[in-house]
Amino acid sequence: ARRRVLGPEAADIRALEVKATAPGASFRLVRDDGDQWALQQPLEWPANPAAVSAIIHELQLLEHEVSFPTRDLGKNGNPGLADYGLASPKIVVVIESGHPKRGGVSRTELKIGDVTKGNRLYVLSPAGDRVHVVNRSLVESVSLSPDQLRLDALFTIPVFIARSLSVVTTAAPGLDDPARASAGSLRIRLRRDRDRWSFETPIVARANKLAVDTTINDLNVLRAKTLIGPAAPGTGPASAPTLRIMLEGNGRHETLYLGESAGAPGEFLAQLEGRTTIFTVRSEEHTSELQSR
Repeated sequence: ARRRVLGPEAADIRALEVKATAPGASFRLVRDDGDQWALQQPLEWPANPAAVSAIIHELQLLEHEVSFPTRDLGKNGNPGLADYGLASPKIVVVIESGHPKRGGVSRTELKIGDVTKGNRLYVLSPAGDRVHVVNRSLVESVSLSPDQLRLDALFTIPVFIARSLSVVTTAAPGLDDPARASAGSLRIRLRRDRDRWSFETPIVARANKLAVDTTINDLNVLRAKTLIGPAAPGTGPASAPTLRIMLEGNGRHETLYLGESAGAPGEFLAQLEGRTTIFTVRSEEHTSELQSR
């Protein structure tokens, strides 16, 4: 007898949304064509692969301990869906599977009800024809905060797969050397050929491998300090950056834009490419190192 609650709809999940009645407990995750997951709501941010994988794994392997049909619920004095917390569930998990260009997208809803006396959960099947009693680990896996779901790092391309590094600065106070203020922007591009790094701009020359590798390692430990919120259209650091850093490798690239000072010394407003969320980052040390190198 089948014990799995979900079927083929859980095989190729492209988007996952949790709608919860508790404040701040709702979120939406989406997967791009490069199989990278990102938070779409409540803010746009790269997702933590481990956290997403745990949720997907829980849904794909979800099995009931017992189940019963809903056709007789509420009849002849029998309990109804409301008695199991399924008439107005506190949590609804929405699964979108498939691809719009390859057979279309299907949408599946899994409603999570009350806790049983045995510390299990009542779950309504996507078709609405059965109530499943499942392990409580399901609600624990989908009850994560945005801080637990978001990726902590700003750059995720490690030095051993990095292929190029680009840095563009402008003559902004605190970001560019005052002696170069009249020269406008400074553009640096380095590319790796096997184990050698070379400058492509502003000169063509061999680069110091240790210095470049150290810089990339520094970028990979850079963290967002405070998340502020979405930028209005046409605004934010991405629209007028004073420093742009782009790291490429393994068929993908990541770009960080720094804007004006956030007020505290060495702290700047920042934005990731393709994301509307503005955040702050302490970049004083990394900026000076990039410029000196």
